[in-house]
Amino acid sequence: MNMFSIKNGKGGLVVMEMDNVTRCAKMAELRETLANVEVERLAGARYYSVDETVQMMQQAAIAKTTFGKSPVARANENDGI
Repeated sequence: MNMFSIKNGKGGLVVMEMDNVTRCAKMAELRETLANVEVERLAGARYYSVDETVQMMQQAAIAKTTFGKSPVARANENDGI
């Protein structure tokens, strides 16, 4: 139920359901976010693929669980804490 009020070939009023307003606002926010990411990418920012991210997370999990304890916990035990 979108209604457009037009006077002399120019829109003066747009009436639409709240669901459509919300959807349009979210799409505008997404476009802005994507534009910002593209600017960062062109400026040389480093981003990681899903596969790279999964690999880094797996490596971090393996490093943390070495010997069943995190490196910080092992260091604290060695310091007598």
